[in-house]
Amino acid sequence: MPLKMLFCGMNTGIFYWFGYRIPSKERFKLIADTGFKNTVLWWGDQFIDTDGPKEELPDLAREAGLFVENMHTDFDHCNSLWADNQHGEEILARYLNSAKDCKTYGIPAMVVHLSSGDEPPPPNKIGLERLKQITGEAEKGNIIVALENLRKTEYLDFAFANIDSPNLKLCYDSGHENCFTKKGDVLDKFGGKLYCLHLHDNDGSGDQHTIPGNGSIEWQTVIGKIKHSGFGGSVTLEAYNDFPQKYKNAGADTFLADAYRAARSIADKLEK
Repeated sequence: MPLKMLFCGMNTGIFYWFGYRIPSKERFKLIADTGFKNTVLWWGDQFIDTDGPKEELPDLAREAGLFVENMHTDFDHCNSLWADNQHGEEILARYLNSAKDCKTYGIPAMVVHLSSGDEPPPPNKIGLERLKQITGEAEKGNIIVALENLRKTEYLDFAFANIDSPNLKLCYDSGHENCFTKKGDVLDKFGGKLYCLHLHDNDGSGDQHTIPGNGSIEWQTVIGKIKHSGFGGSVTLEAYNDFPQKYKNAGADTFLADAYRAARSIADKLEK
């Protein structure tokens, strides 16, 4: 069985990067002081100069009173997962190491991208065998591998059809569906595998990561589908301050307060 989340009821969370360059310790404190109980970490080394080593982030989050619900694995060059070359083996090694790091740092799940862009390689046996290895490594540590919906949802079809594992789940990204696969049916098809949420909004023209309610997503429909799935985890946002003009000169506390109200509203509707 996978590790159980350490909270009761439906909590709210937000990705630790929400668009403001703030020292990590202060950032986690702001998240917790706003009312969020959970956070999600980026598990890559690209931002070490500003965020510090990723290995230090779990303890900093917990010191602020936050539960680290998952890590978002580094998806740079993730299309190579499906390629029969050395780069593909390097991507495999990265994901295997992330699964091991989950166990080492007490993080119950890892979010994985299976493809990138509009023209990734087609799903194939090479990538499938690698994904089976990743899932197998996760099973050893009771870790969840949560596959995120992107531009090409056929990779979810392929993975879930060919790997039967209680540790292979879905990370639902509302923004991706609205701008990349608006007529998709990710929650209808895979709601039974839903493990975690990346909730954010956009106007349909691009992946803008705005606070829910600031775009064109029909939230009543999304909430209904999440509720129908039986999901009982955290209502977690992946929202940034980059696009809305209203936050250009606003402080992080203002942005987080608005984000928390949006997350709490969704959680309250799911609990009714």
